[in-house]
Amino acid sequence: MLGSTLFAAALLPLIALANPQDNLPNAQTTSSSSTSASASATVAPSSGVVGASSSTVDVTVAPGGSLSFSPANITASNGTLVRFLFPSSGLMHSVTESEGPSNPCTPLANGFDSGLTVATAFTIMVTDDSTPIYYLCKFPGHCGQQMVGSINAPQTGSGSFDDLSSAAGAIGVNEPQISFTGVATGGVGAVASAPPTTNTATTAASPTGSATSAGSSAASSPTASPTQVRRALYEAPENVATLIRVVTSRLFILISDHTFPTPLNASVASYATSFIRSSTGTQGRNTTKEVLNCLRLLQRVLPVVFEMESECGRFELELLWKEPIEETHVVEEHAQDPQFVIEDDDEDDDVPPETPTLPSPKPAGKMAPSLIARLFSCLVDLLYCCGFTLPSKIQVDHYKINYTIWEKAGGITSVAGVAGKLPYNHLVFKGEDPRAILVGTCFQVLCVLLDFQSGSARDKNTTPGENTSSAPTIRTNAFRYFVAKLHRSSDFDIILRGVFGILEQQMSSINNLLPGSRRSVPYIVETVLCFWKILELNKKFRTYVLESDKAMDTVAYILCYGLYIKDKSEQQGMCRAVSYIVQSLSAEPTFGLKLVSPLKVTVPPKWGTVGNAGDFIINAIYSMIATTSGSLSSLYPAYIITLSNAAPHFKHLNVNSSARLLQLFATFANPTFLLADEGHPRLLFFMLEVFNSMILRNLTDNPNLVYGVIRAHKNFEDLGTFTLASGLREIKRLQAVKEERARNKETLDKGKQKASPGEGEEAHVEKARLLRNENSSLEALRRAESGEALNDFRISTQSETSSVASPPMSPTSLNTPLQENQPLALSEKARGKRRAVRPSAIDIGAALEPLNVTGVGRSGFIPTQEWVTSWQQGLPLDPILLMCSELLPKIQELQSSLGPASAATAINDLLRSASVKECLPQPPPLSPRRFTWTEASIVWLTSLIWGEIYVRGMSPLGVWNTTTVRLFYVKHTQTQQRQITETVSNVVGGLLGRTESSQSVRQRPA
Repeated sequence: MLGSTLFAAALLPLIALANPQDNLPNAQTTSSSSTSASASATVAPSSGVVGASSSTVDVTVAPGGSLSFSPANITASNGTLVRFLFPSSGLMHSVTESEGPSNPCTPLANGFDSGLTVATAFTIMVTDDSTPIYYLCKFPGHCGQQMVGSINAPQTGSGSFDDLSSAAGAIGVNEPQISFTGVATGGVGAVASAPPTTNTATTAASPTGSATSAGSSAASSPTASPTQVRRALYEAPENVATLIRVVTSRLFILISDHTFPTPLNASVASYATSFIRSSTGTQGRNTTKEVLNCLRLLQRVLPVVFEMESECGRFELELLWKEPIEETHVVEEHAQDPQFVIEDDDEDDDVPPETPTLPSPKPAGKMAPSLIARLFSCLVDLLYCCGFTLPSKIQVDHYKINYTIWEKAGGITSVAGVAGKLPYNHLVFKGEDPRAILVGTCFQVLCVLLDFQSGSARDKNTTPGENTSSAPTIRTNAFRYFVAKLHRSSDFDIILRGVFGILEQQMSSINNLLPGSRRSVPYIVETVLCFWKILELNKKFRTYVLESDKAMDTVAYILCYGLYIKDKSEQQGMCRAVSYIVQSLSAEPTFGLKLVSPLKVTVPPKWGTVGNAGDFIINAIYSMIATTSGSLSSLYPAYIITLSNAAPHFKHLNVNSSARLLQLFATFANPTFLLADEGHPRLLFFMLEVFNSMILRNLTDNPNLVYGVIRAHKNFEDLGTFTLASGLREIKRLQAVKEERARNKETLDKGKQKASPGEGEEAHVEKARLLRNENSSLEALRRAESGEALNDFRISTQSETSSVASPPMSPTSLNTPLQENQPLALSEKARGKRRAVRPSAIDIGAALEPLNVTGVGRSGFIPTQEWVTSWQQGLPLDPILLMCSELLPKIQELQSSLGPASAATAINDLLRSASVKECLPQPPPLSPRRFTWTEASIVWLTSLIWGEIYVRGMSPLGVWNTTTVRLFYVKHTQTQQRQITETVSNVVGGLLGRTESSQSVRQRPA
């Protein structure tokens, strides 16, 4: 079903490329040979340039009452009829041949002239397409207001339409007086054979002046509606099958026909012949038009075929996807055996004579491509067909299929400024630019092809063993395989510059002084996903991106896009994709080398920060975690692993970035968050790795972070003696403080309403209540130490959310001195030896093991002391505690002997020159964690891509509109309870996967 949907979507960009109305840069266009009003200008008038290969091209005179021609400059070959449609009312105008840019407002001697007229049509035929033809409106004052036009004028330079228009505007009111001589037939370069006739074409009333193209005419011709196709498919499916086979067969024949595509620059004799045929009612053959009609017919029929289920679903499989067997009869040759055998009479009669046998044809079974496969191949050829979708000038010899990227970025960068240059232009002009629809559809096709791994297309394992990796092959998905084989720098440059240009355009719509003045890029989702898939498949491209000067700027734009959509619930899938992209890039060695360089692009001020690229990434990740109220909790591992991968390369972090890292650590170390889910200790483990990597590798280059860690040494020491009982006590204390604040606020509000005469008595009652609460806390501690039930301890999801959403501390400052009354009590392990055994906390925790504390965690998770011990003993605290033990006494000594200002400078100098390598262990080798695909993550990305395609396709002009195509089927199964950790682990690629709660995080997570 996915492939069939893709095929229907693939027809759109092909028709858009071949459709003359799209006006793609450098693209040759075609149109109908009809002489009616429906076969006219091939491009919207706003473009100013039209390539015409049909027998009739319409030009609207004074569209909407303006003093202009639309289109004002066209390209027409010999024999082309150019018909000027005059307005039905208003001022009179004329089409008078002029002398050109040298005298733009002077009629040409012996030139054609329609005379001043209204509500008529004036037709000329081009006879010399090698010479520009210029014309004007001779109504007084109109030529001086640039009411001029041209045919076959150069695009730029001398003699161009811009040159003609500028010369006419320079004359202004000083234009020469023109005698009104009436109608003049004949002409130079173009001939008028008759005076103007009554204008019966409906296109003259069009406000834009553009007539319907051949493509629109064919699409609006009497063809079957979706309802009729649906009824025919149910009543007589054999007729629909015959139609599809005939149309596709005709399409295949036309592509191989030597007359396709129809040449644009034919001889005068051929045009004269076609003109005679059109006048006699016999039209010449136009293979380009026939191909377009085949594509339009398939676009109408196939979506209805794809929407069918059950019996009709088998119709689709049998007709489109079945691979027929080509029976090639091979005759076995017996060169040495005689064809006829004559028996010898002397031979033994007991031996039965051999029966002569004739060579029988032996069928050789060979699987032929399915019909849908042949259609795909046909579409790809048409996308790269010279004279149809590519310019004819790049054709080499007789090879009309040229697999080249003929325009840099493949049209990606050519659609910049879709919404226009003026602010709020997208609110004035409704509707989507057809070029934007084309680019979006092409991106959708690329995303589907790059993602497709269903059935036999699944990637094959390339490295057997535990650390298996998979890659596409030529037999699984040839498109993925060849994308992975791209290696030319020129190809990489095209892709990177195209994607970067789109991201830059998206950022300009966000970072604007006038909110909402620019429209968001409509295909930004497809761009990001396509970029991710290419990064994933092609290692050389990934290296090229990170080694380029746009590496950190591209990462910054992607993170800014994630920050822009983080609060939109419908965009959480893209937030997940952004997190995985950043994690994948952070695992590359080149990524870390770019972190010390500053950003070159301008990001929105609300997300920008002073410092280098590392500072920006830290602050962006902090905003994604701390400002989303826990809605993106499943993305925390990817972001924290990104920090862990990049931490060995962080240098010169500013005060704000250092404080953000410590705030994330304080949040993840909070017992409320730590005990809420089985996977949360992993986040704490990753944050400790961030600090260890910076301390062991770049201690002197990060004085702000080192000072912040030393100030928070008590938090790290508490983790060394953390138990379930201590965590529950801390949770109870925080809840009591919260309740106390709520009561105080309520009391304060009541006190403002009325005066309280017995303040002394209320204070006494308040003191007694506090003493009772304290006694209750002591009783709870006694019950915990005696092994009694702890069912009164509860961790609510709301408290967890608030702990994540609210920053736990203010930014660190070097001017804030350390408290003298906080002595550091380090264990023997912190001095380089084994860590001392914790006191009675372990014994207390052991007694909690068999107790039922249901409700402490989320989704039914029950923390136990055994589980706490399994990850607590593996926390990498030693480097941090060793560093604190060495530097804390020195800092305290400076603070006691110097003033605040002098002490801050001295501490900064101390941390920049500190040498504690002999006290710290050797840094481990770099082993960044890469994103790992799982079955669930593959399904998630496929659903995200097809969900975007489905929503676009169901729009009023979408390919799936008026059909009953469904994106998902609801399958009812028996409900099975699953812990949230299992679900999150599957989606994030196995980062949090643990089959048993007793597994220790002492081992490095994979």
